[in-house]
Amino acid sequence: MDKKGITGLLLIMAILFAWQYMNQPSPEELAEMKAKAQQEEAQLAQANTSEETKVIAPTEEFVEIKSLGTDSASLSKKDSLESVALVSKYGTLASSARGTQEYTTISTPIITAVFSNKGGRMVSVELNNYHTYDSLPLLLFTEDSTMLDFQFNYENRALKASDFYFDVEVIEPTAETASTVIIYRAYAGSNAKYIEQRYTLFPDEYMSKYAINFVGMNDVVAENNNSILMDWNMRALNKEKGMDLQRQKTTLFFRTSDGDTDYLSEGRDDEETLELNGQWISFKQQFFSVALVSNNSFKANTTTLTTKKLNSKDYVAQLSAKMDAELNNGGIAMDMYLGPNGYSMLKKYDIDLDHQIDLGWGIFGWVNRFIVIPVFNVLDGTGISYGIIILILTIFIKLLLSPITYKTYLSSAKMKVLKPEIEEINKKYKDGDNMKKQQAMMDLYKQTGVNPMAGCIPMLIQMPILYAMFRFFPAALELRQKPFLWADDLSAYDSIFDLGFAIPFYGDHISGFTLLMAISMVFYTRNNSQMSMGGGMGGAQEQQMKIMMWMMPIMMAVFLNSFAAGLTLYYFTSNMVTMAQQYVIKTFIIDEDKIHAKLQANKTNPKKKKGMFAKQLEKMTEAQQEAQNRQARRRNK
Repeated sequence: MDKKGITGLLLIMAILFAWQYMNQPSPEELAEMKAKAQQEEAQLAQANTSEETKVIAPTEEFVEIKSLGTDSASLSKKDSLESVALVSKYGTLASSARGTQEYTTISTPIITAVFSNKGGRMVSVELNNYHTYDSLPLLLFTEDSTMLDFQFNYENRALKASDFYFDVEVIEPTAETASTVIIYRAYAGSNAKYIEQRYTLFPDEYMSKYAINFVGMNDVVAENNNSILMDWNMRALNKEKGMDLQRQKTTLFFRTSDGDTDYLSEGRDDEETLELNGQWISFKQQFFSVALVSNNSFKANTTTLTTKKLNSKDYVAQLSAKMDAELNNGGIAMDMYLGPNGYSMLKKYDIDLDHQIDLGWGIFGWVNRFIVIPVFNVLDGTGISYGIIILILTIFIKLLLSPITYKTYLSSAKMKVLKPEIEEINKKYKDGDNMKKQQAMMDLYKQTGVNPMAGCIPMLIQMPILYAMFRFFPAALELRQKPFLWADDLSAYDSIFDLGFAIPFYGDHISGFTLLMAISMVFYTRNNSQMSMGGGMGGAQEQQMKIMMWMMPIMMAVFLNSFAAGLTLYYFTSNMVTMAQQYVIKTFIIDEDKIHAKLQANKTNPKKKKGMFAKQLEKMTEAQQEAQNRQARRRNK
């Protein structure tokens, strides 16, 4: 980051701000976008709630219906004609194609589910122990925001479950069986032939069971080539404080038969067709999910998953899955997860549903799973405030990293005591050969045994934890709607002042914890830059460090303004603890005079063991000298 690099970065930021400002939509365009979004919502609602009817060409019988009166004979004739039409369309299932929609509510201690006999489907689920940011009942989905339907061929007819009214039976919990079972049946001409949908809800479990059975209808299996098409659509409801963060965290996850878990893009519309059989498919939001879990029943190459972001204040995204589901013994048995994205809640099922929680990839995820989450859970068991838990967790992590902090500071101290000698080399070769100056610097480092890169290595070791925390706090269900100081929700941004207008890349508010983090970062960077300047930086480099001292906190204040308050609280506390550690190390542990004496002693000890960096410096010096000699020989020729 030299002067040109910093100037270029500032120009890029200026261009981005100007582009954002120049390309923001006009009031007319905003009105048009709003109208289009409302039209899309209306179309989606109509698609989810309306029945798909088969268009029948007018016949003499249907024309006759219009002229019938209201006397009993006319109504009887009308019913007879309608029955003929239903039989023509639905065959032996015609008796189930007429009815009145009725609802059944099943409540457990943790969820309240509403079912409809129209299609035999679950139309809404409320989580009893949670509520939205606006203190409303938290609904995973509603009747007009979701549809789970299945299509099948029977008696040479293309039919779907939503065409029929199912008979309902509820089996209440008993002493032997704690679960509640609700059964829907659509009969095909006799009590021995029917389509059955069976839901099983457990008292303290977010995982329920769902089964589709074709009883006495073996020809269904033959006609459908041993599979049926399931059509699942859901408009994800707005549940949290920040819509932008919800859109980033809402997508469709799935696991295939090879055990790999994957997901569709979180930042844009996306579509994918499974190349392997699917084990489970999940409509995942920031803190809650609805998932269908099968035993490799979703067939490869014919199961298509789609996500589409919605420009709406009520809905986050449109998620859909068209699944070619394999029949087994005339039916399909699945589990259905209806609940929060708690890491321990999902982990216990041992099917990688917990991979939906964005803890980071590779080593970053390992840090969260094996260090951060266990420590957080221990602290959570004490019952103290979550803000205090974050402070204690921060101190614990900084103490864990204290050897690295010491090594970093020690490296800076060594560079500081070498400052006079480095300045002398800079002065000696001020107008001379840069190659010779570099060689003189490397000779100094080699003689004193100082590795100028030693301070970078500990910083790199800390990066996995910094990034792990960046992923952990926005995904931690435990922090959802938990207040601390002025923040009303540690899982969302905190606001000490609402601007009343939106600034591109920044938002429409000022986050208090982000502001504190930026201020602490100024002092932290200033403290580190003083140590670095003590290592022999020239005037231009010192000026660049001063620019970075202000630019980095400003950039972080803009970037993190809309992130979780728990995250910025952690970064603020981390900066303060690190500065306290550096003060203790400087005041009570490190003696710069002793370090200087030791470095000077190294110069007079030719037998001292060379470090890895010293060996590399020696090789680089020899290679550079050889290259210069070759160039000199070519010039002489």
